[in-house]
Amino acid sequence: MLKVTALLTAMLLSAGTGKGNPMEQASIKARIEKADRTLMKGLDSGMAGDFAFLAGYHPATLKSRELVLDIVETFFTDWSFEVLFQDLHDKDESIQCRSAEILSERARPKDGKRLLQELEQRYTQPISHLPNREIVLAVGNSNDSSAMEPLLTLRKKEKDREALEGYDMALAKVGYIKEIRKLEFALEHGPAPDKAKALTTLRYVNKPEWIPKVIPLLTNKMVARQTSLGPATFHIRVCDEAIATLGTIDPAKKIPFEVSSIFGNPFSDEQVRQAQQAYGLNK
Repeated sequence: MLKVTALLTAMLLSAGTGKGNPMEQASIKARIEKADRTLMKGLDSGMAGDFAFLAGYHPATLKSRELVLDIVETFFTDWSFEVLFQDLHDKDESIQCRSAEILSERARPKDGKRLLQELEQRYTQPISHLPNREIVLAVGNSNDSSAMEPLLTLRKKEKDREALEGYDMALAKVGYIKEIRKLEFALEHGPAPDKAKALTTLRYVNKPEWIPKVIPLLTNKMVARQTSLGPATFHIRVCDEAIATLGTIDPAKKIPFEVSSIFGNPFSDEQVRQAQQAYGLNK
């Protein structure tokens, strides 16, 4: 009886790891190859081990590889990061870009050096440069303090304007004093578009020490940019960008309404008033 119990326990443990359950792996692979999106139903973190084999598996079709990335976004473990790094070399640029975008949001400190090596490859080998901006932002988000000098060196090899902006943002996040001074100047003395750009960067930098420099901009109603949604045109003000930034970088979450990035409608005048009041500007 004890032997039977031990055997059942071993079978359950192996099913949870995904390493000792080849029949289940074969079933998952078959569904992925068919791009069967019902596979996503009911996934939870406790099932991560059953999908660990994906780190060494590369399905044939684009739709199947897109499904694998959807699965990866459910499980952020070591094997899921391996999938993301291998997909940076996918033959389809859309997969490369999406993998880089996920990494830009989820990079860990231990990923910093590997991401820098990936960037170096892209300047020396015939690899698509489309994901460069997101890979650079991933380096910054890895919070690897040793990344500053390599980023400065690699920036000299970049030609794309958006990727160069990504370098500036990443350098600000890792503490490069020149970029920090540029942000400070834009917030205090720059025209409205420069203030908005700096505030966008600060949402990426996401450090609460910037809160005192952002608060005064809650009273600035100058138009920083325009955005369109169908036939409608919206005027995004500096104060709108300031609210979005404080909603991101302030761990106290003082603003009394839901705050998201500013892509469409600006905040209402009443919401601006509430934000000002939350930070002691409109008592």
